[in-house]
Amino acid sequence: MPLPSKPISRLFAAMLALSPLSATYAETQTWEDAYVGSDTTVLYLPDANAVYWRYGWKRAPGERTGIAIRGRYPDARYFSFNVYDDDVKQSVGSITDVDIIPEAGAANPFLGKGGTVGAEGGLYTLYIMPDTMKVDAPNVLYFPDSLTSLSVFLRHYLAEGGILGGAPLPTVSAVDMNTNTVTPADSSNPIPKLSKQEIERYLLPLAQKLKAQYQADPEGTVAAMREKFGSGSVALNSVVARQVVAKTFDDFEAGQILQSYNYQTDGTYPNKDNLYLVIPTIRAPRQSLVVRFRAPRYSAMPEGYAAADVRYFSVSQGDDATYNFATLADRDMRVGTDGIIEIVIGDDVPALRAKADELGVNFMPWLVGEKMLLVYRHMLPRADFANGIDKVPAFDRTLPKKGQEGGAHIGDYAPVGVLIDTGALLSMPRLPDF
Repeated sequence: MPLPSKPISRLFAAMLALSPLSATYAETQTWEDAYVGSDTTVLYLPDANAVYWRYGWKRAPGERTGIAIRGRYPDARYFSFNVYDDDVKQSVGSITDVDIIPEAGAANPFLGKGGTVGAEGGLYTLYIMPDTMKVDAPNVLYFPDSLTSLSVFLRHYLAEGGILGGAPLPTVSAVDMNTNTVTPADSSNPIPKLSKQEIERYLLPLAQKLKAQYQADPEGTVAAMREKFGSGSVALNSVVARQVVAKTFDDFEAGQILQSYNYQTDGTYPNKDNLYLVIPTIRAPRQSLVVRFRAPRYSAMPEGYAAADVRYFSVSQGDDATYNFATLADRDMRVGTDGIIEIVIGDDVPALRAKADELGVNFMPWLVGEKMLLVYRHMLPRADFANGIDKVPAFDRTLPKKGQEGGAHIGDYAPVGVLIDTGALLSMPRLPDF
């Protein structure tokens, strides 16, 4: 049963106010090292323009404890906090930059009404507490008291002046509501390598599939495993990540227009403010992928956020192991006079780059193996924007695939693609209609 509301005492707030904000990233020990989206060894299909930091902690049900985070607004297109259940890697609560209330006397620059950012900007405090407690304070995220392994992720997109956006990393403090005290937080508890849910959902079915394959063809199965995983040790979290997206490639149809679908991202620490359409692609040798979609409106300045269709959009190129190899951000894409964005994705050779430039379209080198997950991202689509990815229902494998493609719900704002022989593409006076 939830406890009565309890205000944050003046002493409690004063103790938080005394917690120092580190001048540099290296001085803050609680957060784990930054996960940089452009790092091709980071799992779960990150955007290359995103950077995030994780702090994890363990607890027991019934504990009247949580954490407090105190920081300054960064100079970035976007920042947010998400709280996750580490056992399933799913968000249980989030707060977006525009909704983070500043401390007295400060302003939130993401509202576009003034205020400063970074080291000179206003301060904010965020509380993350179990839902059996009610804290009388701004900026409170609650999590189910039953959870025992949690983490909070801080995300920056398109940060200016370095990944920190000109601000020190926020401080993390442990909050004990029994004694109404604040103490420095312990070091981050690492991401659980494997949860019970992941074993049941992904590893056991995989083991059963491998057993059947091995019984039918021992030598072939061993050869396939060696080719896929190499001679080194296999990280289980990487195996699980591969299984999360494995079925998407069942939806690829050679010789057809490639559609995008709203696949669910359970188990990959998704950001609640992001929505995705994904085109699974398997190319043959000497093929290039041409992708087309209508560009939503965005604003690079806070003053335009409220009226924009989306806060941010991008196209990212991931592989079947959920590593990301390249991203095109909204501000870096050529948009046609008709409002359409076209992208040629192929071998990184001068002739193909020159052809894309001649046609006035975008070029993206094909950096993955034969299998690609092309991820199209809408961040914070405006509620009344009729063509946001939030208007596309989640893909349901119990229903026919026809009618579930993004274009059936948001028209040409959903990306579609076609694989073309590169030699033929180089001789075309314009990109084909499809």
